[in-house]
Amino acid sequence: MDIHVRIDGRDFPCRPTMGAMRRYRAMTGKEATSINWESPVDMTDYLYCCTASACRHDGVDFPYDAESFADALTVEDLAGWSQAVASDTPAEDGEKKKAESPLP
Repeated sequence: MDIHVRIDGRDFPCRPTMGAMRRYRAMTGKEATSINWESPVDMTDYLYCCTASACRHDGVDFPYDAESFADALTVEDLAGWSQAVASDTPAEDGEKKKAESPLP
């Protein structure tokens, strides 16, 4: 899954990793598998974790904490990420489908 998120005019790598799931649990006290995909706050928190984890792994400078990331993230950015994940999620029959959750 090669997805990027654009924040403040910069593209950052973003992908679900075990590190992202650990970050999400540490940050929220909840498992990533319990994310409410109808909640913009849950989605923003998980997107932050996926982006921070991918940047750390790839050696990309990521100057945001969770709050500054949320402050810079627009509704359109969040919707674009959600759509990118949905279009990159294969259906059981091999076709692309709308994702219920961007977890691996």
